[in-house]
Amino acid sequence: MAEAHAFRRNLCAPSAPHPVNPPVSHAAAERAVFVYDEEVPSFAETALDRLYGSIYSTIGMFRFDDSLATASTYAAWANGALVSLLLFRRERNLVTVLNGSISLDEREMENFADEIFHRYPSISLIRFRNVQTDLRKGAYPLQRHYAGEDIVAALPASPEEYLASLGKNMRETVKRYRNRIGRMFPSFRFHVYIEDEADERQIWELYRLQRARMESKNKVSNITDGEIARIIELVRTCGLVTIATIDGRVCGGMVCWRAGPNYFMRTIAHDPQYDEAKLGTLCCYLTICECIARGGKAFHFSPGRVLYKYRFLGVEKRFDDVVLYRSRLRMLLNPGIVLRTVANGNVREMKRWLLDAETRNDTASRTAFRLLTAWRAFKKTQGMKGKVSAAIAALHPRDAEATAMALSYPESREANGEIVARRRGRVPPKPSATHEAPDSGKAAVFQQIGDSLPERGFQSDPIVS
Repeated sequence: MAEAHAFRRNLCAPSAPHPVNPPVSHAAAERAVFVYDEEVPSFAETALDRLYGSIYSTIGMFRFDDSLATASTYAAWANGALVSLLLFRRERNLVTVLNGSISLDEREMENFADEIFHRYPSISLIRFRNVQTDLRKGAYPLQRHYAGEDIVAALPASPEEYLASLGKNMRETVKRYRNRIGRMFPSFRFHVYIEDEADERQIWELYRLQRARMESKNKVSNITDGEIARIIELVRTCGLVTIATIDGRVCGGMVCWRAGPNYFMRTIAHDPQYDEAKLGTLCCYLTICECIARGGKAFHFSPGRVLYKYRFLGVEKRFDDVVLYRSRLRMLLNPGIVLRTVANGNVREMKRWLLDAETRNDTASRTAFRLLTAWRAFKKTQGMKGKVSAAIAALHPRDAEATAMALSYPESREANGEIVARRRGRVPPKPSATHEAPDSGKAAVFQQIGDSLPERGFQSDPIVS
Protein backbone atom coordinates (compact mmCIF):
# COMPACT_ATOMS: atom_id res chain seq x y z
CA MET A 1 0.00 0.00 0.00
CA ALA A 2 1.31 3.43 -0.85
CA GLU A 3 1.25 6.19 1.72
CA ALA A 4 -0.62 9.40 0.90
CA HIS A 5 2.46 11.58 1.00
CA ALA A 6 3.95 9.55 -1.87
CA PHE A 7 1.22 10.88 -4.19
CA ARG A 8 2.35 13.83 -6.26
CA ARG A 9 1.40 15.35 -9.59
CA ASN A 10 2.05 12.75 -12.33
CA LEU A 11 3.80 10.49 -9.81
CA CYS A 12 2.42 7.52 -7.94
CA ALA A 13 4.33 4.85 -6.10
CA PRO A 14 1.52 2.34 -5.42
CA SER A 15 1.35 -1.02 -7.04
CA ALA A 16 1.04 -1.15 -10.83
CA PRO A 17 -0.79 -1.12 -13.12
CA HIS A 18 -2.94 2.02 -12.82
CA PRO A 19 -4.60 2.27 -16.22
CA VAL A 20 -6.16 5.41 -17.58
CA ASN A 21 -8.23 2.96 -19.58
CA PRO A 22 -9.20 -0.52 -18.39
CA PRO A 23 -7.19 -3.57 -19.41
CA VAL A 24 -7.68 -4.90 -22.93
CA SER A 25 -9.80 -7.75 -21.64
CA HIS A 26 -12.33 -5.20 -20.35
CA ALA A 27 -12.00 -2.57 -23.05
CA ALA A 28 -14.91 -3.86 -25.08
CA ALA A 29 -17.08 -4.54 -22.04
CA GLU A 30 -20.06 -2.33 -21.40
CA ARG A 31 -18.84 -1.59 -17.87
CA ALA A 32 -15.70 -2.26 -15.82
CA VAL A 33 -15.09 -1.32 -12.18
CA PHE A 34 -11.84 -1.15 -10.21
CA VAL A 35 -11.41 -0.41 -6.51
CA TYR A 36 -7.98 0.61 -5.19
CA ASP A 37 -7.90 -0.10 -1.45
CA GLU A 38 -6.22 2.79 0.38
CA GLU A 39 -4.61 3.92 -2.88
CA VAL A 40 -5.01 6.90 -5.20
CA PRO A 41 -3.96 6.00 -8.77
CA SER A 42 -1.70 8.37 -10.67
CA PHE A 43 -4.32 9.22 -13.29
CA ALA A 44 -6.76 10.49 -10.64
CA GLU A 45 -5.54 14.09 -10.59
CA THR A 46 -6.26 14.96 -14.22
CA ALA A 47 -9.29 12.66 -14.41
CA LEU A 48 -11.03 14.38 -11.47
CA ASP A 49 -10.62 17.78 -13.13
CA ARG A 50 -12.06 16.45 -16.39
CA LEU A 51 -14.98 14.54 -14.89
CA TYR A 52 -16.21 16.98 -12.25
CA GLY A 53 -14.53 20.37 -12.57
CA SER A 54 -15.02 21.02 -8.85
CA ILE A 55 -12.26 22.28 -6.58
CA TYR A 56 -13.84 20.22 -3.78
CA SER A 57 -13.22 17.09 -5.82
CA THR A 58 -9.51 17.50 -6.58
CA ILE A 59 -6.36 15.91 -5.24
CA GLY A 60 -5.17 19.36 -4.15
CA MET A 61 -8.25 19.91 -1.96
CA PHE A 62 -8.09 16.39 -0.52
CA ARG A 63 -4.50 17.11 0.44
CA PHE A 64 -5.62 20.51 1.82
CA ASP A 65 -8.17 18.72 4.06
CA ASP A 66 -5.67 16.01 5.07
CA SER A 67 -8.07 13.36 3.78
CA LEU A 68 -5.68 11.43 1.49
CA ALA A 69 -3.98 9.42 4.21
CA THR A 70 -6.45 6.52 4.15
CA ALA A 71 -8.32 7.28 0.92
CA SER A 72 -9.40 4.49 -1.41
CA THR A 73 -10.52 4.94 -5.01
CA TYR A 74 -13.50 3.67 -7.00
CA ALA A 75 -13.11 3.90 -10.80
CA ALA A 76 -15.73 2.89 -13.35
CA TRP A 77 -15.39 2.66 -17.13
CA ALA A 78 -18.19 2.39 -19.67
CA ASN A 79 -17.37 1.34 -23.24
CA GLY A 80 -13.69 1.99 -22.60
CA ALA A 81 -14.13 5.53 -21.19
CA LEU A 82 -13.67 6.52 -17.55
CA VAL A 83 -17.08 7.77 -16.34
CA SER A 84 -16.80 7.82 -12.54
CA LEU A 85 -13.96 8.36 -10.11
CA LEU A 86 -14.85 8.58 -6.42
CA LEU A 87 -12.43 8.73 -3.51
CA PHE A 88 -13.74 7.37 -0.24
CA ARG A 89 -12.72 6.60 3.33
CA ARG A 90 -13.77 3.60 5.44
CA GLU A 91 -14.42 4.02 9.17
CA ARG A 92 -15.83 0.99 11.00
CA ASN A 93 -19.25 0.41 9.38
CA LEU A 94 -19.31 3.68 7.40
CA VAL A 95 -17.98 4.73 3.98
CA THR A 96 -17.71 8.47 3.37
CA VAL A 97 -17.32 9.71 -0.21
CA LEU A 98 -14.73 12.51 -0.26
CA ASN A 99 -15.77 14.12 -3.57
CA GLY A 100 -17.83 17.22 -2.84
CA SER A 101 -19.88 19.77 -4.79
CA ILE A 102 -20.41 17.43 -7.74
CA SER A 103 -23.38 16.06 -9.66
CA LEU A 104 -24.13 12.34 -9.44
CA ASP A 105 -27.10 10.67 -11.05
CA GLU A 106 -29.15 7.95 -9.39
CA ARG A 107 -27.63 5.15 -11.44
CA GLU A 108 -24.03 6.07 -10.62
CA MET A 109 -24.73 6.36 -6.89
CA GLU A 110 -26.43 2.97 -6.82
CA ASN A 111 -23.64 1.37 -8.89
CA PHE A 112 -21.13 2.68 -6.34
CA ALA A 113 -23.27 1.38 -3.46
CA ASP A 114 -23.57 -2.04 -5.12
CA GLU A 115 -19.79 -2.33 -5.36
CA ILE A 116 -19.09 -1.10 -1.84
CA PHE A 117 -21.70 -3.26 -0.12
CA HIS A 118 -20.54 -6.32 -2.12
CA ARG A 119 -16.84 -5.76 -1.46
CA TYR A 120 -17.07 -4.79 2.23
CA PRO A 121 -19.67 -6.88 4.12
CA SER A 122 -19.09 -4.90 7.36
CA ILE A 123 -20.19 -1.60 5.80
CA SER A 124 -23.74 -0.62 6.82
CA LEU A 125 -24.07 2.84 5.26
CA ILE A 126 -22.54 5.19 2.69
CA ARG A 127 -22.50 8.96 3.08
CA PHE A 128 -22.33 11.38 0.14
CA ARG A 129 -21.63 15.00 1.06
CA ASN A 130 -22.66 18.08 -0.92
CA VAL A 131 -23.96 16.44 -4.08
CA GLN A 132 -26.53 17.34 -6.70
CA THR A 133 -28.56 14.26 -7.54
CA ASP A 134 -31.89 13.07 -8.85
CA LEU A 135 -31.93 10.18 -6.37
CA ARG A 136 -35.20 10.22 -4.44
CA LYS A 137 -36.24 6.63 -3.90
CA GLY A 138 -33.98 3.86 -5.09
CA ALA A 139 -32.81 0.35 -4.37
CA TYR A 140 -31.51 1.22 -0.91
CA PRO A 141 -33.13 2.94 2.11
CA LEU A 142 -31.86 6.51 2.21
CA GLN A 143 -31.91 9.85 3.97
CA ARG A 144 -31.47 13.08 2.04
CA HIS A 145 -31.38 16.64 3.34
CA TYR A 146 -30.24 20.13 2.41
CA ALA A 147 -26.49 20.65 2.92
CA GLY A 148 -25.79 24.08 1.40
CA GLU A 149 -25.66 26.08 -1.78
CA ASP A 150 -23.23 27.51 -4.26
CA ILE A 151 -23.80 30.67 -6.27
CA VAL A 152 -22.53 30.07 -9.82
CA ALA A 153 -22.29 32.41 -12.82
CA ALA A 154 -22.02 30.87 -16.29
CA LEU A 155 -19.33 32.76 -18.19
CA PRO A 156 -19.65 33.87 -21.82
CA ALA A 157 -16.89 33.84 -24.41
CA SER A 158 -15.54 37.36 -23.77
CA PRO A 159 -15.42 40.06 -21.07
CA GLU A 160 -17.35 42.37 -23.40
CA GLU A 161 -20.24 39.89 -23.61
CA TYR A 162 -20.19 39.53 -19.83
CA LEU A 163 -20.41 43.28 -19.26
CA ALA A 164 -23.26 43.55 -21.75
CA SER A 165 -25.17 40.78 -19.97
CA LEU A 166 -25.09 42.49 -16.55
CA GLY A 167 -28.14 44.37 -15.36
CA LYS A 168 -28.37 48.05 -16.29
CA ASN A 169 -27.53 49.36 -12.80
CA MET A 170 -24.58 47.03 -12.29
CA ARG A 171 -23.26 47.73 -15.78
CA GLU A 172 -23.39 51.49 -15.20
CA THR A 173 -21.81 51.12 -11.75
CA VAL A 174 -18.88 49.13 -13.17
CA LYS A 175 -18.27 51.62 -15.97
CA ARG A 176 -18.60 54.69 -13.77
CA TYR A 177 -16.36 53.55 -10.94
CA ARG A 178 -13.80 51.94 -13.22
CA ASN A 179 -13.22 55.40 -14.70
CA ARG A 180 -13.56 57.21 -11.39
CA ILE A 181 -10.99 55.16 -9.49
CA GLY A 182 -8.39 56.01 -12.12
CA ARG A 183 -9.12 59.71 -11.69
CA MET A 184 -9.26 59.56 -7.89
CA PHE A 185 -6.15 57.39 -7.55
CA PRO A 186 -3.85 57.68 -10.61
CA SER A 187 -1.51 55.06 -9.11
CA PHE A 188 -4.26 52.38 -9.05
CA ARG A 189 -3.06 49.11 -10.57
CA PHE A 190 -4.71 45.68 -10.91
CA HIS A 191 -2.33 42.69 -10.96
CA VAL A 192 -3.03 39.05 -11.83
CA TYR A 193 -0.89 36.17 -10.58
CA ILE A 194 -1.16 32.49 -11.49
CA GLU A 195 -0.09 29.71 -9.11
CA ASP A 196 3.63 30.16 -8.22
CA GLU A 197 3.61 33.77 -9.42
CA ALA A 198 1.53 34.83 -6.39
CA ASP A 199 3.38 36.75 -3.68
CA GLU A 200 2.78 35.14 -0.29
CA ARG A 201 3.13 38.49 1.52
CA GLN A 202 0.38 40.04 -0.60
CA ILE A 203 -1.96 37.14 0.18
CA TRP A 204 -1.32 37.58 3.90
CA GLU A 205 -2.07 41.28 3.50
CA LEU A 206 -5.40 40.44 1.84
CA TYR A 207 -6.37 38.34 4.84
CA ARG A 208 -5.31 41.13 7.18
CA LEU A 209 -7.72 43.41 5.33
CA GLN A 210 -10.43 40.77 5.51
CA ARG A 211 -10.01 40.43 9.28
CA ALA A 212 -10.00 44.19 9.76
CA ARG A 213 -13.24 44.51 7.80
CA MET A 214 -14.93 41.82 9.85
CA GLU A 215 -13.77 43.47 13.06
CA SER A 216 -15.36 46.71 11.88
CA LYS A 217 -18.66 44.76 11.81
CA ASN A 218 -18.02 43.28 15.29
CA LYS A 219 -17.35 39.85 13.77
CA VAL A 220 -14.40 37.51 14.12
CA SER A 221 -12.83 35.78 11.12
CA ASN A 222 -12.85 31.99 11.40
CA ILE A 223 -9.82 31.63 9.10
CA THR A 224 -6.77 30.77 11.19
CA ASP A 225 -3.16 31.45 10.29
CA GLY A 226 -2.68 27.72 9.70
CA GLU A 227 -5.56 27.67 7.22
CA ILE A 228 -4.17 30.70 5.40
CA ALA A 229 -0.86 28.86 5.02
CA ARG A 230 -2.72 25.87 3.50
CA ILE A 231 -4.69 28.18 1.20
CA ILE A 232 -1.40 29.59 -0.08
CA GLU A 233 -0.09 26.06 -0.62
CA LEU A 234 -3.14 25.21 -2.75
CA VAL A 235 -2.75 28.49 -4.65
CA ARG A 236 0.69 27.25 -5.73
CA THR A 237 -0.90 24.39 -7.70
CA CYS A 238 -4.25 25.75 -8.96
CA GLY A 239 -4.63 29.35 -7.84
CA LEU A 240 -5.46 32.68 -9.42
CA VAL A 241 -4.79 35.73 -7.24
CA THR A 242 -5.73 39.30 -8.14
CA ILE A 243 -4.22 42.24 -6.25
CA ALA A 244 -5.28 45.89 -6.42
CA THR A 245 -2.66 48.43 -5.34
CA ILE A 246 -2.68 52.17 -4.78
CA ASP A 247 0.68 53.89 -4.33
CA GLY A 248 2.21 50.41 -4.35
CA ARG A 249 0.24 49.30 -1.29
CA VAL A 250 -2.18 46.35 -1.34
CA CYS A 251 -5.72 47.71 -0.98
CA GLY A 252 -7.87 44.84 -2.26
CA GLY A 253 -8.08 41.67 -4.28
CA MET A 254 -9.31 38.10 -4.50
CA VAL A 255 -7.99 34.59 -3.99
CA CYS A 256 -9.46 31.99 -6.37
CA TRP A 257 -8.84 28.36 -7.26
CA ARG A 258 -9.26 26.60 -10.61
CA ALA A 259 -10.60 23.11 -11.35
CA GLY A 260 -10.90 22.23 -15.00
CA PRO A 261 -12.54 25.20 -16.78
CA ASN A 262 -14.17 26.47 -13.57
CA TYR A 263 -12.98 29.09 -11.07
CA PHE A 264 -13.88 29.16 -7.37
CA MET A 265 -13.70 32.27 -5.22
CA ARG A 266 -12.08 31.62 -1.84
CA THR A 267 -11.70 35.14 -0.45
CA ILE A 268 -12.46 38.72 -1.44
CA ALA A 269 -11.17 41.65 0.59
CA HIS A 270 -10.51 45.36 0.31
CA ASP A 271 -9.56 48.33 2.45
CA PRO A 272 -12.74 50.00 3.82
CA GLN A 273 -11.29 53.45 3.21
CA TYR A 274 -11.93 52.85 -0.51
CA ASP A 275 -15.61 51.96 -0.11
CA GLU A 276 -16.69 55.15 -1.88
CA ALA A 277 -14.66 54.06 -4.91
CA LYS A 278 -16.54 50.71 -5.00
CA LEU A 279 -13.20 48.91 -4.85
CA GLY A 280 -14.74 45.59 -3.80
CA THR A 281 -17.14 45.63 -6.75
CA LEU A 282 -14.35 46.48 -9.17
CA CYS A 283 -12.05 43.75 -7.85
CA CYS A 284 -14.83 41.19 -8.28
CA TYR A 285 -15.70 42.32 -11.80
CA LEU A 286 -12.09 42.53 -13.01
CA THR A 287 -11.30 39.10 -11.55
CA ILE A 288 -14.27 37.51 -13.34
CA CYS A 289 -13.15 39.15 -16.60
CA GLU A 290 -9.68 37.66 -16.10
CA CYS A 291 -11.22 34.20 -15.61
CA ILE A 292 -13.18 34.63 -18.86
CA ALA A 293 -10.02 35.69 -20.71
CA ARG A 294 -8.35 32.47 -19.52
CA GLY A 295 -11.12 30.27 -20.89
CA GLY A 296 -13.23 29.97 -17.75
CA LYS A 297 -16.71 28.50 -18.22
CA ALA A 298 -18.14 29.11 -14.74
CA PHE A 299 -17.36 31.29 -11.74
CA HIS A 300 -18.34 29.93 -8.32
CA PHE A 301 -18.93 32.61 -5.70
CA SER A 302 -18.93 30.03 -2.87
CA PRO A 303 -21.75 29.52 -0.32
CA GLY A 304 -23.55 32.51 1.13
CA ARG A 305 -26.53 34.22 -0.47
CA VAL A 306 -25.24 37.77 -0.71
CA LEU A 307 -26.83 40.26 -3.10
CA TYR A 308 -23.71 41.19 -5.07
CA LYS A 309 -23.28 37.57 -6.23
CA TYR A 310 -26.66 37.64 -7.95
CA ARG A 311 -25.94 41.04 -9.48
CA PHE A 312 -22.90 39.45 -11.10
CA LEU A 313 -25.27 36.86 -12.66
CA GLY A 314 -24.83 34.17 -10.02
CA VAL A 315 -27.49 31.45 -9.89
CA GLU A 316 -28.08 29.39 -6.77
CA LYS A 317 -27.40 25.66 -6.93
CA ARG A 318 -28.59 23.42 -4.12
CA PHE A 319 -26.48 20.60 -2.69
CA ASP A 320 -27.68 17.77 -0.47
CA ASP A 321 -26.18 15.22 1.88
CA VAL A 322 -27.34 11.67 1.12
CA VAL A 323 -26.97 8.57 3.29
CA LEU A 324 -27.60 5.13 1.75
CA TYR A 325 -28.17 2.12 4.04
CA ARG A 326 -27.47 -1.51 3.14
CA SER A 327 -30.94 -2.50 4.36
CA ARG A 328 -33.75 -1.31 6.59
CA LEU A 329 -32.40 -3.56 9.33
CA ARG A 330 -28.98 -1.86 9.16
CA MET A 331 -30.78 1.48 9.26
CA LEU A 332 -32.64 0.46 12.45
CA LEU A 333 -29.38 -0.75 14.00
CA ASN A 334 -27.83 2.73 13.60
CA PRO A 335 -30.37 4.99 15.36
CA GLY A 336 -27.70 7.53 16.39
CA ILE A 337 -26.68 8.23 12.80
CA VAL A 338 -30.32 8.31 11.67
CA LEU A 339 -31.32 10.82 14.36
CA ARG A 340 -28.24 13.02 13.82
CA THR A 341 -28.92 13.07 10.10
CA VAL A 342 -32.53 14.13 10.69
CA ALA A 343 -31.50 16.79 13.22
CA ASN A 344 -28.79 18.26 11.00
CA GLY A 345 -31.16 18.37 8.05
CA ASN A 346 -33.91 20.10 10.04
CA VAL A 347 -31.52 22.69 11.46
CA ARG A 348 -30.18 23.57 8.01
CA GLU A 349 -33.65 23.75 6.51
CA MET A 350 -34.77 26.04 9.34
CA LYS A 351 -31.79 28.34 8.79
CA ARG A 352 -32.60 28.45 5.11
CA TRP A 353 -36.25 29.21 5.84
CA LEU A 354 -35.26 32.06 8.16
CA LEU A 355 -32.91 33.55 5.58
CA ASP A 356 -35.70 33.41 3.00
CA ALA A 357 -38.21 35.04 5.36
CA GLU A 358 -37.33 38.55 4.15
CA THR A 359 -38.62 37.80 0.65
CA ARG A 360 -41.97 36.30 1.77
CA ASN A 361 -45.03 38.31 2.75
CA ASP A 362 -46.93 36.02 5.13
CA THR A 363 -47.35 36.78 8.84
CA ALA A 364 -45.04 33.97 10.04
CA SER A 365 -42.26 35.10 7.71
CA ARG A 366 -42.53 38.75 8.74
CA THR A 367 -42.38 37.74 12.40
CA ALA A 368 -39.40 35.46 11.77
CA PHE A 369 -37.60 38.21 9.87
CA ARG A 370 -38.12 40.70 12.72
CA LEU A 371 -36.78 38.16 15.22
CA LEU A 372 -33.79 37.42 12.98
CA THR A 373 -33.03 41.14 12.62
CA ALA A 374 -33.26 41.61 16.38
CA TRP A 375 -30.94 38.63 16.95
CA ARG A 376 -28.34 40.01 14.52
CA ALA A 377 -28.48 43.40 16.25
CA PHE A 378 -28.06 41.70 19.62
CA LYS A 379 -25.01 39.74 18.41
CA LYS A 380 -23.39 42.92 17.09
CA THR A 381 -24.06 44.65 20.40
CA GLN A 382 -22.45 41.71 22.17
CA GLY A 383 -19.48 42.05 19.86
CA MET A 384 -19.06 45.67 20.87
CA LYS A 385 -19.36 44.72 24.53
CA GLY A 386 -16.65 42.13 23.99
CA LYS A 387 -14.29 44.90 22.92
CA VAL A 388 -15.29 46.88 26.00
CA SER A 389 -14.59 43.84 28.19
CA ALA A 390 -11.12 43.54 26.69
CA ALA A 391 -10.46 47.19 27.55
CA ILE A 392 -11.71 46.61 31.09
CA ALA A 393 -9.45 43.60 31.48
CA ALA A 394 -6.45 45.84 30.88
CA LEU A 395 -7.34 47.98 33.90
CA HIS A 396 -6.37 47.38 37.52
CA PRO A 397 -8.45 44.56 39.09
CA ARG A 398 -9.64 46.87 41.88
CA ASP A 399 -11.28 49.08 39.26
CA ALA A 400 -13.65 46.36 38.04
CA GLU A 401 -16.56 47.21 40.34
CA ALA A 402 -16.50 50.91 39.55
CA THR A 403 -16.08 50.17 35.83
CA ALA A 404 -19.13 47.91 35.80
CA MET A 405 -21.12 50.63 37.56
CA ALA A 406 -19.97 53.18 35.02
CA LEU A 407 -21.13 50.96 32.16
CA SER A 408 -24.47 50.13 33.82
CA TYR A 409 -25.26 53.69 34.92
CA PRO A 410 -23.80 56.18 32.43
CA GLU A 411 -24.93 59.14 34.51
CA SER A 412 -22.58 58.09 37.32
CA ARG A 413 -19.43 57.84 35.21
CA GLU A 414 -17.83 60.94 36.62
CA ALA A 415 -18.47 59.92 40.23
CA ASN A 416 -17.17 56.42 39.60
CA GLY A 417 -14.13 57.84 37.90
CA GLU A 418 -13.29 59.75 41.06
CA ILE A 419 -13.89 56.65 43.22
CA VAL A 420 -11.35 54.72 41.18
CA ALA A 421 -8.88 57.57 41.31
CA ARG A 422 -9.21 57.69 45.09
CA ARG A 423 -8.59 53.96 45.37
CA ARG A 424 -5.44 54.35 43.34
CA GLY A 425 -4.29 57.14 45.67
CA ARG A 426 -4.41 59.90 43.08
CA VAL A 427 -7.13 62.15 44.51
CA PRO A 428 -7.56 62.92 48.24
CA PRO A 429 -11.08 62.37 49.61
CA LYS A 430 -13.29 65.46 49.57
CA PRO A 431 -16.05 65.94 52.13
CA SER A 432 -17.98 68.17 49.77
CA ALA A 433 -20.82 66.58 47.83
CA THR A 434 -20.01 68.76 44.83
CA HIS A 435 -16.81 67.77 43.15
CA GLU A 436 -15.47 67.33 39.64
CA ALA A 437 -14.18 64.13 38.17
CA PRO A 438 -10.55 64.21 37.09
CA ASP A 439 -9.95 65.07 33.46
CA SER A 440 -7.18 62.52 32.95
CA GLY A 441 -6.30 58.97 33.88
CA LYS A 442 -8.76 56.13 33.89
CA ALA A 443 -11.82 58.32 34.34
CA ALA A 444 -11.26 59.40 30.73
CA VAL A 445 -11.06 55.75 29.76
CA PHE A 446 -14.42 55.09 31.44
CA GLN A 447 -15.95 58.03 29.62
CA GLN A 448 -14.72 56.70 26.26
CA ILE A 449 -15.94 53.17 27.02
CA GLY A 450 -19.35 54.39 28.08
CA ASP A 451 -19.69 56.58 25.02
CA SER A 452 -18.76 53.69 22.71
CA LEU A 453 -21.70 51.50 23.75
CA PRO A 454 -24.38 51.40 21.05
CA GLU A 455 -27.81 52.75 21.82
CA ARG A 456 -29.48 50.57 19.20
CA GLY A 457 -28.62 47.82 16.72
CA PHE A 458 -26.19 48.41 13.89
CA GLN A 459 -27.04 48.39 10.22
CA SER A 460 -24.86 45.82 8.46
CA ASP A 461 -22.56 46.95 5.65
CA PRO A 462 -22.59 45.13 2.33
CA ILE A 463 -19.76 42.64 2.00
CA VAL A 464 -18.70 44.11 -1.31
CA SER A 465 -18.81 47.87 -1.57
